[in-house]
Amino acid sequence: YGDVFKSHILGCPTIISMDPDFNRLVLTMNERQGLVPGYPQSMADILGKWNIASVPAPIHKAMRAEICSLTNTNMMRDVLLKDMDCFMRSHLCSWGGKVIDIQDQTKQ
Repeated sequence: YGDVFKSHILGCPTIISMDPDFNRLVLTMNERQGLVPGYPQSMADILGKWNIASVPAPIHKAMRAEICSLTNTNMMRDVLLKDMDCFMRSHLCSWGGKVIDIQDQTKQ
């Protein structure tokens, strides 16, 4: 395949690049130079219209600030990690001595 190739990995024609120089060029281009950034429809369907990666820059900046304020280090340590640990311990205890289908459990 080489460093740059076309694939249908996301359900539509997609260019995959493993070339750092080409990636840098693409990331610095803008719409006037012919690049219109976006996701394939399959990814847009999964991520939703208002995912942080596909909104305009001012909205992205505001969303990022809100997300960062919700997930600061103190909040993660004091609230989320404690809740996650409690949930995982109770969930794992329910498996006691059983044969577990990891794929099915992961979906749940």
